[in-house]
Amino acid sequence: ACKTIENITAQSQSAGHLLATAPTWKWLLDAFLNDGKESYINTAAVALSHVCKLNPSLFNYVIEYIPIEDIISILVEGQSRIQQAFITMVNIALLNKNELLLRTINDSCDALAKAVVNLLENQSLVVRGKALLTVVLLLKHFPLQWFTLFLNDKKFITLVDRLTKDSYKYVQYGLMHFIDQINITMPIILDVIEEDLTYAGSVGDTKDLEIDSIVEKVMDRRRDFKNLRGHMTLISLVLVAVTSNLLKSRIVTEHFLEVISNLLNRWEPSLFLGADEFTNAVLAIIESISSTQKTLFNNSIPIIQHTLPALMNKLRSESNDVKFMSLKVFTDITIQYIYDESMFDANKLEL
Repeated sequence: ACKTIENITAQSQSAGHLLATAPTWKWLLDAFLNDGKESYINTAAVALSHVCKLNPSLFNYVIEYIPIEDIISILVEGQSRIQQAFITMVNIALLNKNELLLRTINDSCDALAKAVVNLLENQSLVVRGKALLTVVLLLKHFPLQWFTLFLNDKKFITLVDRLTKDSYKYVQYGLMHFIDQINITMPIILDVIEEDLTYAGSVGDTKDLEIDSIVEKVMDRRRDFKNLRGHMTLISLVLVAVTSNLLKSRIVTEHFLEVISNLLNRWEPSLFLGADEFTNAVLAIIESISSTQKTLFNNSIPIIQHTLPALMNKLRSESNDVKFMSLKVFTDITIQYIYDESMFDANKLEL
């Protein structure tokens, strides 16, 4: 019976809708939870995902009978077909803004993030593609929190860059949507960083900065920027993003460069606790940008208008480390421009 329902719901929408009912769903769910035979469990899971696609509201029964913690365990430890079935149902629920799921995932966001990241290196191409879609949908619903959770995972950027080698169209479309969502999310991240930096610079302190609880929990585990407070800690994750071969050429835009240059130009490293770490992170972001010639030349106008003057300004910094790093990055950029004939022609100089 499970196999019959799986086949009908997969092949015929009109007939499938007749089966996409609560009684059918509960029967399949009971078969999945209580039938000891592995083949029945696999078939029931796949049939559940097909029925969920036809009638997304039925996903509430999954949350009711299978807690989010158990769903995450299935995504981590389940067989490939069952993982695929459940990641499909989670995506359908996210796509349809299932309120019950959106309310419950925050309590298990750490575990869910790790599970989804692990699925990005699953042996199944389909599972990898669906996991990438999960990343996109979570970023869409909770951009600040899930940007923090995913980018803080050391494997995440490496795995995403690796997905560019997959020829499967589903994965490639997922990467396109991922890039689009990061481009939507990045201005949100830069805005909250800039707001907290402005406050810290105006009062000379960071102790009263408010921060999202999930972001605070994640960023407290980072030791590379231990003195930063509030959303300024997210500058370390912006640095992670620009080290990605996939993201760097996409997120570095005129607006991005203008904001980053402004962040560098705002305060002296000695102004408040953590300001030196923040300045070094911004300089590291610009240095990463300068290491990719295509990105450097595609954004030559905003770099010349905003970034190079900000670096020159830092040559007057009180910190010798900041002055050295600023000079190094300024030189790295200008040398590449000077040695490119399309950018600089010494014969046309007017003396």
